Amino acid sequence: MDGGMGTTLEDRGINTRTPIWGSFALLSEKGRTITAAIHRDFVAAGAQILIANNHNAFFSACEEVLELDELRAFSWPESVAVAAKSKRASALHAFLNDEALAIARAAAVTPPFGSGHGTTSAPDTPREGIAVATCLGSVEGPYATQSGMSTDDACGLLEREIAARVATGKADLFLFETLTTRAEIEGAARAAHRLRLDNVAVGVTCGADGHTLGGVDMDAAVAAFAPVDPLAFFVQCTRYDLVVPALERLVELFGDRCAVGVYANDGRRWDPVRMRWAGERITSEDYRRCAGEWLAAGACIIGGCCGTSPEHVAGLRDLTR
Repeated sequence: MDGGMGTTLEDRGINTRTPIWGSFALLSEKGRTITAAIHRDFVAAGAQILIANNHNAFFSACEEVLELDELRAFSWPESVAVAAKSKRASALHAFLNDEALAIARAAAVTPPFGSGHGTTSAPDTPREGIAVATCLGSVEGPYATQSGMSTDDACGLLEREIAARVATGKADLFLFETLTTRAEIEGAARAAHRLRLDNVAVGVTCGADGHTLGGVDMDAAVAAFAPVDPLAFFVQCTRYDLVVPALERLVELFGDRCAVGVYANDGRRWDPVRMRWAGERITSEDYRRCAGEWLAAGACIIGGCCGTSPEHVAGLRDLTR
């Protein structure tokens, strides 16, 4: 898979400290160009699955971002500019999800040569066999340790978000990311089942005990999604040195019935008070060594999450051939 879109955008000078996170890049021509270049660089590094830049493009986040003073500097997409004020959040919501998927799709069929960010390949025919995932992050908030809503509430919120993403066109994967609490895990599974999604992938964020940060064990997480029959199940947005316990249990539970994978964070921790990353970033060499251990434990899809770059993904290429 590819690596951390949000943190790579930060590395390239894009502000992601807004309610819509990395999707903020999609509001400017510069940001859209950089988003496309990052996707192409991940393809050049060897990625076969690209995740669209719409992780936190929630309707509620669109309402919040419209209140930011700095948005006055942007030339709004026509669909947003002409919308009545009461409908502007809906227009922005639709634009972000459509644009994120379209940019990822374009990168999946465009040779990455000449992208200009250090990861290059020789001129080539358009890449084939690259899958594109649309994604949906946590409704509880990042790294939630306890639930702030019921399963019914989570399901209702997620159904609306799923419908909006499906309306932009079907992706190869519909990826639920950073799930931690029982309410959002069960809510996501219920919403996906109700809307008859047949291309579901699941990412859970875990701690050292092999449970999610919200205390859900892998048995319960897998059982919740059983009616959906997911195509892939990931230990995701989890610090690289905490992956193995959850991964080993997922491999035991699924066997050959589901592709089990990992895309992990680097060694830094997010400081929500200072709004910045703290700690050291893992090197691509050390990340590659960890990925070898995950493959040995039974993972069959490997990528990166927060803090991982095209260089980290390039280091995985020889492991997976």
